[in-house]
Amino acid sequence: MTNPTIKEFDYTDIQIISILDKEHKISTEKISELLDIPARSIRYRLQRLREKGIFQKKIIITHERKLGMRESFFFIQENPKYLSQLFEILDVNPAIWYVPSTGKFSGFYVHTLDIIDLQNQSLNLIKELKKINIIIDYFYSEVIDFVNLEWNFSYFDKEGNWSWTWNFWKEMIQKRIGNNKIKTRKFEETHDKIKFDFLDIQILTNLYTDEIVPLKKIADKLTLSESQISRRIKTMEENGIIKGYRSGFYPFKELMTLDCIIEANTSMDIILDLLKAIPYPCAFVYGKKNQIICEIDLPNDELLDFVNAFYELRPLVDLQFIQIWHKHPQLDPIILYEFFNEEINSWNFNKYYEKSLKKLESIKLD
Repeated sequence: MTNPTIKEFDYTDIQIISILDKEHKISTEKISELLDIPARSIRYRLQRLREKGIFQKKIIITHERKLGMRESFFFIQENPKYLSQLFEILDVNPAIWYVPSTGKFSGFYVHTLDIIDLQNQSLNLIKELKKINIIIDYFYSEVIDFVNLEWNFSYFDKEGNWSWTWNFWKEMIQKRIGNNKIKTRKFEETHDKIKFDFLDIQILTNLYTDEIVPLKKIADKLTLSESQISRRIKTMEENGIIKGYRSGFYPFKELMTLDCIIEANTSMDIILDLLKAIPYPCAFVYGKKNQIICEIDLPNDELLDFVNAFYELRPLVDLQFIQIWHKHPQLDPIILYEFFNEEINSWNFNKYYEKSLKKLESIKLD
């Protein structure tokens, strides 16, 4: 069991945060009614939690594929001999970011964006890197759909302590093995083309800046009415462009990110059901048939317990491995929208991949 940042918060704080996690636009007055706590006390508690970094602003989650972008990721096995050349090729392209990663592939987790209607530029680039031995090997997946789950607050007890242990999950796995009656998969394999324009992109940019920014402030910036802004946000939510909002709750001081790659031909529904029982923030990425990538943030000191529990899934899977992120990228999400070309109402990634390929051509290898 991991203890959170004790005693930086208590059970009342947890109650407030759990409500905000489900309804991010709810007013402090409404929370006051639900918990029978003065609104001024709620505002004070939230301000204190923000100052301590425990509760930060929530981050909008968008489905890049529905915005016409191909979102892909790679685990690449580095070639130490050409590491500096690899950095040169990746760093020249702002549509690519990467972090060191270890596991089955010791090297880097590489995240890429390009235009879905064109050839797969990012995959072609990685293939070229392998062809000339700048990288040794790679694992590739394209994000077709995904589901995000946030904290399960029921594992905070009445004192505000975290009560989850990975033995709970081991027991769940052992009980579920052999049960083929669970049907939980809810991924889209095909996507209709969603209509959007530059105004929608500007709205998303403002929401990334501050998800609680008043609609009036966005309306003033874009010379639209509040009702027009509200309708556009609602439409993007209904169409799945806006998938939700990532939790701003950070109760543990040291978290690490893991990617768990699982392939299963007959048991994926059971596996998904078990993964959804994990009470930490998770993203379940559907990349191709019978493959799921589970991205999870968990406390550093729970790594070994998680790995031991994770491998209890072995009877259900055909392939599984774990990649560990060594750090989080320092990203400004708003940069993403700078790739949008208002004149053609589309994305402009071509020139960046051309830069990567030119850099690749200019590098002389031994």
